[in-house]
Amino acid sequence: MTPIKKEKKLTLQSSFHTGLTYLLLAQGIFLCACIEGIYGYLLEPLLFDTFINDAGTIQSIIHWVITCISWGVFIMIFLRTAQKRCNFQILETSKPLTFVQIFLVLFSIIFCLILSYMDWHGFKILLEYKHRGALLFIFQYVYYMFETMIFSLIIIFAQKAFECWFSIKNIPYGGIITALTWGLIHILTKGSLYAGIFCAIKGFLFGATYLNMNRNIKKAYPVLFLMFVL
Repeated sequence: MTPIKKEKKLTLQSSFHTGLTYLLLAQGIFLCACIEGIYGYLLEPLLFDTFINDAGTIQSIIHWVITCISWGVFIMIFLRTAQKRCNFQILETSKPLTFVQIFLVLFSIIFCLILSYMDWHGFKILLEYKHRGALLFIFQYVYYMFETMIFSLIIIFAQKAFECWFSIKNIPYGGIITALTWGLIHILTKGSLYAGIFCAIKGFLFGATYLNMNRNIKKAYPVLFLMFVL
């Protein structure tokens, strides 16, 4: 084997292993998201004698606080692991957005708003505030901030994985993986195929939006959060 071929083979092997590491990180983050189900459907019924779907004010706040703390710890662990094993940097600079990218991002935001309005039969934010009141509304939207971090990392790690394996960089691989995992978990937790499909569509749009934001999480995160809570 010539030195050039040997170097090419080593590069391919390195790309494969790096991609596999990123994919495992993405799936690990997904499993960490599932810990909420353990709290809400296994542990909390023992403590409060009710499932999270029927939770009162105290149970809801405790559920969100514990879930956010757990997710925050796992997020730090996975980011450090990615940095150590793949030299991953969560904060990266990027080129300014083009007019086409801005248009696609605005289209995705509006489309998510339309989907949410159809699903909730009104504006989700206003309905949640009216239903839960100020206190629960604040805790819930802090929880939404952490949930946005969770699916953002699934998008980022999955995107990195498939880009290590394939030369085409403009396919929203992270959105596809998020659509599959996030859609599945909502089918299981909500018991509704419609809810799963709805979340899968939004998950794909999140991944596409991350690409349209030039993979800059500092710019993408506020947009993803907005798309999520609309």
